[in-house]
Amino acid sequence: MLCTLFAAFCLFQPPDGWELSNPKTPSQHSICGFLDTSRSGFCPSLHLTYEKTSCSIEKYLEVVSNTAKSKRQKWRRMGTVKTQSGLAHLAEIEVCHSLGKVCLLQAILPADGEVHILTAGALKRDLAKCAPIFHKAFQSMRVIEDLIPLSRNPDELYSSWQKREEDPESYSKAVMKENALGAVYQIQLMRFK
Repeated sequence: MLCTLFAAFCLFQPPDGWELSNPKTPSQHSICGFLDTSRSGFCPSLHLTYEKTSCSIEKYLEVVSNTAKSKRQKWRRMGTVKTQSGLAHLAEIEVCHSLGKVCLLQAILPADGEVHILTAGALKRDLAKCAPIFHKAFQSMRVIEDLIPLSRNPDELYSSWQKREEDPESYSKAVMKENALGAVYQIQLMRFK
């Protein structure tokens, strides 16, 4: 199954009505992002990334803090938030943008040699309005070892995944049928065709 290839997958529920973003410069650790395009100017956003790490979560947070400080960004630890897979560590980074100060809130969820990071961004002046939405997304985070068993039809999905190199269109169609589990689930499945 997919779990033999990768350690874990992180899923979360983006807010209703938010659109999938297409980053101009995606990193190799980027999974997906969503934007609230109902607002003009700087759109509130959510972005999921992951990183492999061999250090403890405390050491990892120290490295993240030092990196932000070296970029002259304000960084602070804000406690934890309960997710569907345990506690995620919360951090806030304040950065300057042409439209004003931006607050980036990060839920950093460690899992078996990886950290899954859900970053929420909004203008500082809009943060109070966006905080409940971001908190709900953070709480929806869950790390799973295999995507296939969540499917409504795991045998069909697994069969099409096994044949994905000969018939990528069939695999894409099978993934598109998996809309009940949401866009992040489908994106995770498509990353490994």
